[in-house]
Amino acid sequence: MVLFFFYYNRIRTETNNYENERMNIFTEIYRSSLTKANTTASNFYHYYLTKNNIIENFERAYNANPKEKHIIRHHLASILMSELATNKFNKIRGVNFIFPDNIVFLRSDEPEIYGDNLSYREMIALAHQNKTIYSGFDYGMTEVSFRYVIPIQRDDRFLGLIEVKLSIDYFFDFFNALPNTNTFNIINKSIVDRLLLPESKNQYKQIDNDLNFVIDTISFSKYIQFNKTFSSKNSQDITKIVNSLLKTEQKNNTSIAKLIKQNGDYYSFTLIPIHRFASTTLGYFVISNKDIYKSNVIENNIYWYIIISIFLIFLTVLYAVRYNYMQKVQKHVEELQKSKNKLDNTLRELQKSQSELQEKQDFTAQINNLLREHERELEHLLMEKDKFISILSHDIKNPIAGIMTDAETLNRYFDKMDDKNKKESINRILLAINNLNKLVKDILDWAMVKLNRLDVQEVPVFPSEILSKVSNQLIKPAQEKGNQILIDCPKDLVINSDPDLLTIIFRNIIQNSIKFTENGIIEVACQVNNENVIFKIKDTGIGIPYENIEKIFKPDKTNTTKGTRGEMGTGLGLLLVKDYITKLRGEIKINSMEGKGTTVEIIFPNNGNQ
Repeated sequence: MVLFFFYYNRIRTETNNYENERMNIFTEIYRSSLTKANTTASNFYHYYLTKNNIIENFERAYNANPKEKHIIRHHLASILMSELATNKFNKIRGVNFIFPDNIVFLRSDEPEIYGDNLSYREMIALAHQNKTIYSGFDYGMTEVSFRYVIPIQRDDRFLGLIEVKLSIDYFFDFFNALPNTNTFNIINKSIVDRLLLPESKNQYKQIDNDLNFVIDTISFSKYIQFNKTFSSKNSQDITKIVNSLLKTEQKNNTSIAKLIKQNGDYYSFTLIPIHRFASTTLGYFVISNKDIYKSNVIENNIYWYIIISIFLIFLTVLYAVRYNYMQKVQKHVEELQKSKNKLDNTLRELQKSQSELQEKQDFTAQINNLLREHERELEHLLMEKDKFISILSHDIKNPIAGIMTDAETLNRYFDKMDDKNKKESINRILLAINNLNKLVKDILDWAMVKLNRLDVQEVPVFPSEILSKVSNQLIKPAQEKGNQILIDCPKDLVINSDPDLLTIIFRNIIQNSIKFTENGIIEVACQVNNENVIFKIKDTGIGIPYENIEKIFKPDKTNTTKGTRGEMGTGLGLLLVKDYITKLRGEIKINSMEGKGTTVEIIFPNNGNQ
């Protein structure tokens, strides 16, 4: 056994030393590649961007009128896209020009996207504040990449920032310079889902719905090609290996490597974290080597295991010879066994007591969890109470005050008023009563939901019929604002739902689209897959600012925004819609960009009736 462990430790020591050396090589390559990335971006700035009057045009654009800005933007975009298409700068992904107020003037790779504010990006904010060059990995609106941010100053005047972007695949060549090496990168799925523009998410592929990472299109092709040569009928898939490494890395928070035997060869997989400028982990470089050294170390020592096996057989024979001697001590062993049985009985009693104590602890934990749930429910009820008081003190008081004022005027000066003024006062009273009636109805409906008194009756319904009915009800207010309502839903689609609640949900959302859209289009589309039935209501209206989207469904906020013609709301409509959707076991998502419209996505489980 001593010999066995001696050779086992010898092999482990050799492979561990080699693994540490290889990890140091990868770390040094990674650091060196960061330095070269900075040099590449710096050279691009000094030897190209400072030429061709690019900086001068950028300076002139800041104070130019919108038409001149558009001409300058188009001119610079043409120059940059033409130059970046050459092999000379094929590693430069794009260039962003950012005004001193942090507003994007030009994105060379996406020139149609401009005007967004980048003050939320820490690297941009620091470069702006300190007037110093910053670089590192970061995400933007369209991708994760290496960024080099340069403050532009002339004659003590701050002209803005230029951000040079390098693709992550720029770093592949440095790792792939080693023999038998394949490299691709993975990105945290949450970053792509939360932060990237919806139309940019198609740049990333998801290998498995259960995994929390995605692969960009360049790395995806590398992954597919390598997986074909790596995998076989009885072998592991690369995705499972990477996911296993990720779990280990996230637990230990260190770079990690793993040795896999595949089709008779040994492969080493290594994760190098891609850290964001603000230290957040954006993803990882996955580096795989066909490890000939380890294969030789392990395979060349197999014969030692054979020797050890022979040695173990010898020990077995020796044990057989001594068997007769062991019979003599058997009686003594039986006596010891009786003592052991008594000890086991005592131990079982202790375990029983321990089990009872554990049950009491579990019961106490359940009570504590129940108390915490009640505490959270109480906080939520208090929040709902505050919302009711806010509405009652503001949205109900104002219409009533208006009604009283007009009614008092009519009562006091009725004989002195002409018919036109009388009619205007009566119309104002009717309008205020209608608004008050809608508000009271919304509050009562909301209260029914919160008090769990809403009776949901699910029956087979045709969504196309409900959408058609709602469209006919709203066609007149839509036409008054120059809007079209387009319905694209299969007539044979059937789902189990409450038709009244479904009608209220569609009517509220389409009314909202009409409210915030002028001379536009409201499209309603139905999609069906194996798991869900999805309704998408998309408008071309004024959109919702990014920072307001998260506030829409918060009951502690009163989110009312005037429509395109000054229409007012109660702030309860979408809250009521969300509660109804929840009652029907669905969920609602909102995607919007200010000035580009809003898309509301309602997802119900597919109950197999389509």
